[in-house]
Amino acid sequence: MFKFETSEYRSSLDSYAAAFNQALEKSLGDKIGFDDAQYLIGMARVHSVIQKWQELLNKQEVIFESRNNFMRVINELLQRKELTLNVRNELVIETQSGKKFPLINLSSGEKQLLIIFGETLLQRSEPHIFIADEPELSLHVEWQEKLVQNLKVLNPHAQMIFATHSPDIVGSFQKSVINIENCIKS
Repeated sequence: MFKFETSEYRSSLDSYAAAFNQALEKSLGDKIGFDDAQYLIGMARVHSVIQKWQELLNKQEVIFESRNNFMRVINELLQRKELTLNVRNELVIETQSGKKFPLINLSSGEKQLLIIFGETLLQRSEPHIFIADEPELSLHVEWQEKLVQNLKVLNPHAQMIFATHSPDIVGSFQKSVINIENCIKS
């Protein structure tokens, strides 16, 4: 997050920590001087700032968890490229060679993944019904196999309804499949 060399600050921190330890040892006795008290108070302040910083990092992690899951899910499926955020917080694609290009240059299947997973991200892990007619169109077979499990990662509370001819879409969820032909015949 901060861009500085730790070696620049290491000696200052080491000497401050040594002075704090000396002050702490003296405080266990009867007498403590003004300088020693300053070190003890200063270290208490440093500890407080570090604690607050850690709390903020934890909150930030919670805030960005959905976005990070979205990026991870997409990037696990893409090959030889990665979905990233530019300095304006916009989605861009970056190749292994470092070349960046806009989403418009993605294949139709890659765009479809972004749309499906993006819609799921917008559900914010709340109960929703997700209906898709032939989501397998334009999707690589490997992506079809991972579609439902990735949707569940992004929103475990969503109810999913697919009209599909691809057994790969629901492969590992066969117990949850309702074959409409069987319902019509009964």
